[in-house]
Amino acid sequence: MAMVPLSKVERTNERVRFKGEQLVLFTTRKGAKASELQSWGRSNGITELAIPRDIREVDALPVLGTGKLDYVTMGALAAA
Repeated sequence: MAMVPLSKVERTNERVRFKGEQLVLFTTRKGAKASELQSWGRSNGITELAIPRDIREVDALPVLGTGKLDYVTMGALAAA
């Protein structure tokens, strides 16, 4: 599991501001469902604002040559 610095998340939120601020979850897990994540969040006391409703299934997370996550590409995918 890769941790994403808050500053990177905030910059990505700025790029998709025209859609309103929202969390987008990119996952390689096949068949991931927002309803299951929301159900898990409710049963664990997580506020609904902290749970992504937009889940994007990808074959692989985009990474740079250094092996770090490619936030520019992820921002473009989130805006698409």
